[in-house]
Amino acid sequence: MPEIGKRVRPVDLRATNAPSDTLVPSYDALSGLFKWIAGGGGPPAVHDKTYHTSPTLPDTDAHKTASPIDHPDASIRPAKLDAIDSPADGEAATYDSATGKFKWAPAAAAALTLLQAMGTTDVGTTSSYPTYEDMPDMVVEFTLTEQKTVLIIFSLTCYMHAVSSSSMFSFFKLLIDGNCLTGEGGAFGGISNVVNEGDMELVFPVNITLVKTLGAGAHTIKIQWCKLGGDDVWNLPASYPDHYHRRLIVQYL
Repeated sequence: MPEIGKRVRPVDLRATNAPSDTLVPSYDALSGLFKWIAGGGGPPAVHDKTYHTSPTLPDTDAHKTASPIDHPDASIRPAKLDAIDSPADGEAATYDSATGKFKWAPAAAAALTLLQAMGTTDVGTTSSYPTYEDMPDMVVEFTLTEQKTVLIIFSLTCYMHAVSSSSMFSFFKLLIDGNCLTGEGGAFGGISNVVNEGDMELVFPVNITLVKTLGAGAHTIKIQWCKLGGDDVWNLPASYPDHYHRRLIVQYL
């Protein structure tokens, strides 16, 4: 509970969830309480005289009291804030300098986090299926402070040389924290080719895209690859920068 003459702290607000860095207090219409959401800084710093146990008390320091309490746990509901307007669902409490009171306004959009790994050297694999190996440079590590929905995009230009009269396959898989998500599009089975006369050289794109909800904590996204039959499988951005690339992108709000 706030002490007499003290400012209201974030923990004094009665909310449906706990605050953390960069969250702002918004109005939750379903519960009639605060809800901490993404959107910038913390709650506005307002002089204590804007908090009264009754709206009829004079707005003077002589009548400054502890913050209004309407719940046994000494927390403050959104309706008790001295604001110049009424809140709509999802709006955040901001400071209105013209009146010295609160003002409810749409919360600022959360910043997009964009992480990228990009390979610039020529790389290849001779590892034979089903033994995969890590693809050089294709790893992204990050830490979430709370559960997030994450978009993962991997793309590659691949060169494959299939020798005469042979079948050849290339395989790629995306791992999240060491696990390939079977049945969710996390693996790419590459080209199959049968040649009756002479050799065959193939250049083809590889794309893996996943949308996944990940919990709070450290996470590692990586790509592995291997081949079956034929000659080597290559990615050649150093030799042919206009035509080859390999890139792993992770983004979330």
